[in-house]
Amino acid sequence: MLSLLGLVGLALGALALAPGWGRVGDGAEADDDRIDGEEPDTIRIDLDGAGMEDHGPPEPDGAAGPGPQGGDGADILFGTDRDDMIDGRDGADFLDGGGGDDRMEGGRGDDALHGVAGDDRLGGGPGDDLLAGHGGDDDLDGGEGDDSLWGGEGDDTLRGGDGTDALLGGAGDDRLTGGAGEDAMQGGYGDDILDGREDARQERDALNGGDGDDRLLAGAGDHLHGGAGADRFGLSLPHMTGGPAVIEDFDPREDVLLVLHAPGATPPVLAWQAGPEGAVLLADGRAVALLRGVASVDPGAVRLEAG
Repeated sequence: MLSLLGLVGLALGALALAPGWGRVGDGAEADDDRIDGEEPDTIRIDLDGAGMEDHGPPEPDGAAGPGPQGGDGADILFGTDRDDMIDGRDGADFLDGGGGDDRMEGGRGDDALHGVAGDDRLGGGPGDDLLAGHGGDDDLDGGEGDDSLWGGEGDDTLRGGDGTDALLGGAGDDRLTGGAGEDAMQGGYGDDILDGREDARQERDALNGGDGDDRLLAGAGDHLHGGAGADRFGLSLPHMTGGPAVIEDFDPREDVLLVLHAPGATPPVLAWQAGPEGAVLLADGRAVALLRGVASVDPGAVRLEAG
């Protein structure tokens, strides 16, 4: 499983190319080898040394054009301060949206997408991608592959998709959904929602709310840390067929345990059992949660809900 510290390191490494500028490699023929992001630069690097292409500015009326598009190779594509549509297509691409509310697609390959400013929509596509929203209320979708997603500032929505993904919300009230695969999620600062439920095969996810009053939704075998704040831990009974979830830091003084049953279904009978590692919650006789280090729980801290 990807570690959350590994996600942070990966994000910082990708940020070595600072948003908004870059350098053309040695030997490229161009009037100016600085990419300043003030005009939409599309730099296509030919790994065989054939050169580059600069697609220049849009129409002078200020309207956003179709945006730069990559090819089959490893492309470096920059947007503008307007609302851009950037498509990396095939290859391991680097996309920088700049200002504006951008829509960016990495396409096939191991891509790095940076929304920078604005409310951006980033799609990684197939491959092991890095998606970073930075500022604004961003929507990040990793797609297929083992992806790393960072929301940054703002109220962001992160979806890992298929694969072993790492999701970090950052500042703001974020919503993180791991999807299929063994995922690691951390909300960061703010009142976040983390969802480890999976509709098909249940795989073990790691959820950490971070600071704030968070809501963590668990599937079978998930490990949950609420972090600082008054947190709500949701146990989705339709997704608990592969073993109990483990809650590492349940605080009976401020946290709440939600038992979620299918809408229209008969609510389960709940009971507690003392275990060697902590209190075990049973729903109709089946273990659905281990509260590690907790000896007992007040009945008022447990609620039944449809959902």
